Amino acid sequence: MNGIGLESHFSKLKFPLMKAIVDKLATLKLPIKLTELLMSTLQAIYLEQALREGFSHLAADRIMLWSALHSDGFYQMCLKDYNLQNLPAGDVVEKLLKNEKTGR
Repeated sequence: MNGIGLESHFSKLKFPLMKAIVDKLATLKLPIKLTELLMSTLQAIYLEQALREGFSHLAADRIMLWSALHSDGFYQMCLKDYNLQNLPAGDVVEKLLKNEKTGR
């Protein structure tokens, strides 16, 4: 085994629980991929917190967002709208990527 994939579907994120689970899996000394990161309520706020928490853990080496179109329009974690304009979750990801590149 060369890593652990941890599906991360949340309706309300509990950061102490998330950290405890990742800490426990980290004892296996394998890279951890937080996959299918999906949040339904207050998504932009929770997304920023989840990305910061996930990437700050030494055992987490990637995070994959889970997003898709829905027949009624955009699903919960879309970053862009039909005109490729940022949705709130897209603003969060752009801000974090900019901070990573510039240190600000």
